[in-house]
Amino acid sequence: MKDIRSWLREADPLRAESGLSESDAARIRNVAVASARTAPAVGLFWRGALAAAAALALMIAAGTFAARQPAAPRPATPGAASTVEPASGERRQLQFATPGGTRIIWTLDPEFQLKGVAP
Repeated sequence: MKDIRSWLREADPLRAESGLSESDAARIRNVAVASARTAPAVGLFWRGALAAAAALALMIAAGTFAARQPAAPRPATPGAASTVEPASGERRQLQFATPGGTRIIWTLDPEFQLKGVAP
């Protein structure tokens, strides 16, 4: 049974040909080196564009990070800790504020009675 290496060697179309002569290889090498020396430097524009893109990405990341920082805790107001019992039948309120600034206010009605269930 043949392995992949023997199949590749047998199917190689250039297997019987010899490589380039030393003079041909030297000529090709000289042409490539000469064209590389005369080519203009095109990398300067891309370096500036890359630096600008990196600065923009850094500013976006810093802004996102700053927006996710929790707000500093607010000092408690002097009257916030006291509890007052409402008179009979009076509505009560429960207020809650999140660190992000969202305020939730529940109004509790002691007279409320559920009369039935909606279908």
